[in-house]
Amino acid sequence: MQKLKKPIALLLLSWMLLSVCILGAAATQDNPTDPQTVSSALESQPVSEPSDEPASEPSSEPASDPSSEPSSEPASEPSSEPSSEPASEPAAEPETPQVQPQVSITADNIEVELKKTIAMHAEVKGFAQTPSITWKSDDPSVAAVDANGRVTGKKIGRTAITVTAKDGKSEAHDSMVIYVIKDRKSLQRMIEHKQVFGYKYSFRDDYYYTNDKNCWQSNYGFAKFYDLVAPYLLLEYDYVRVYFTYENKDWMIQLWKGQYGLLFYGAEQGVYNKPHSDKAPNIFTMYNCAGKGDWLDMDMTLYHDKSGNGSYVRELSRDYGKYWWCTGFKEGHLRRQEPASELRTVGTITLKDAEMTRLFTDGLKQLGFGEAESKDNIGLDAFYTDGNSVHFVWQNINDAETTMPIKYAAALGGLGTVLAFFVGIFAFMALAFAGIVLMIIIL
Repeated sequence: MQKLKKPIALLLLSWMLLSVCILGAAATQDNPTDPQTVSSALESQPVSEPSDEPASEPSSEPASDPSSEPSSEPASEPSSEPSSEPASEPAAEPETPQVQPQVSITADNIEVELKKTIAMHAEVKGFAQTPSITWKSDDPSVAAVDANGRVTGKKIGRTAITVTAKDGKSEAHDSMVIYVIKDRKSLQRMIEHKQVFGYKYSFRDDYYYTNDKNCWQSNYGFAKFYDLVAPYLLLEYDYVRVYFTYENKDWMIQLWKGQYGLLFYGAEQGVYNKPHSDKAPNIFTMYNCAGKGDWLDMDMTLYHDKSGNGSYVRELSRDYGKYWWCTGFKEGHLRRQEPASELRTVGTITLKDAEMTRLFTDGLKQLGFGEAESKDNIGLDAFYTDGNSVHFVWQNINDAETTMPIKYAAALGGLGTVLAFFVGIFAFMALAFAGIVLMIIIL
């Protein structure tokens, strides 16, 4: 049962998100991709110059000095050039293919499981003498390496292993990144490496995230109705959303954090928009997932007060880059779901220009966020504006309605997991049956 927990939970999480989308009015969106242009430059060889110069020189020189030139120049050129050039060229050619001292790492795998060991090998060439080989790990707390290149996993993460080959005159280096991963079974391996269900796995902080650049969720829009239904699908989270109109589009930027099913907690940041309408948004107003031209630069770091003593530790980080949806889900369970104040999100969102930045920060103020005086001193539920980048810390403000806490189901432990699994299977079958019936009716 324990072996199936994570795969089942990921399957459930995928089903939950899909079910939430199906329950709303699905709004497909074409995400135009930027056309890619490929250019190539063809280098042309000077085929005309060799045909002109030989034609001009023989026609001019022999006609002007037929008696003196042939006696001096032809006598000197054949005697000097053939004797010097052929002697120098063969002497230089053997030196060019000479191999420089090199060392390269080979390994059967770039992954090592916790407390397991893999072997690395150093291949050297070009040294005048047999070199000495030394190994080094950039972070021995993640993976340690001995003098023979045997790497042992210490904790989840990644680090670089460097080999140095050195003789009395030359020195060469090579590095390879090693990932330390959990002991996993075949289904987990499929999930983590084949990236099924639309999820990826981060070795750096041991968490899961959606393939946010190209995921199935981008085919659906988002409405407030989804958040109202989510608790009944075992998704219990806090959220805040900012509405504004910019460039004849209605925008919604939303933040989430909380419990996702029985075995995962995490956070999200999403960007949505739609053509402008004078009508005020309601719970069924559908927003499209932002197209590639409207993706925003952002980052996100999630902190967790695991012990409940106010000591928040970093759980995961998403690097700064272009996103329409930035996510991260960690295996585990919160002590309390509503509100999810034991989670803290620290992030940055860079807007397109000063006008969009003003609209977004005005929305944060309306939600109750305070404005900090410096980037290095941002308090809880506050933000600081640096150009078009808004740095924020979110913990306690919550726009979510209290509906159905799942901590009671979680208290059942393994029984709750099994129950949730079978409920998920039943609901999935019901949705599939409804889809088949709908297709029959349509056809």
